[in-house]
Amino acid sequence: MGHQVVHQIIFVIRVAAALIVYFIVIFFTTLFIAYRLGFGYKLAATQSFTTANNNFELAIVVAVAAFGANSNQALAATVGPLIEVPVLLGLVYAVKLLAKRMGWKD
Repeated sequence: MGHQVVHQIIFVIRVAAALIVYFIVIFFTTLFIAYRLGFGYKLAATQSFTTANNNFELAIVVAVAAFGANSNQALAATVGPLIEVPVLLGLVYAVKLLAKRMGWKD
């Protein structure tokens, strides 16, 4: 996949941008709903991370089996975990800062 990532960098950037927006929107939407329902900080943060998380491992297997290892679908599924981990790590710091500023307790 490394060869495809380098040679199809525009495709990778398009997929990465869409995934970043997806993770942020889903995460903060879930966090807001959990906050409005009166959930404590720990439970709301846990639910938000669970909602934003994807099963890219399964997506990679299905994409390779259905479309082949050199397909754009397999490449997109491979880019997912590469984007997911740093974005969710950034969201850890964002939700900690947000909870501290709001005085959000359990």
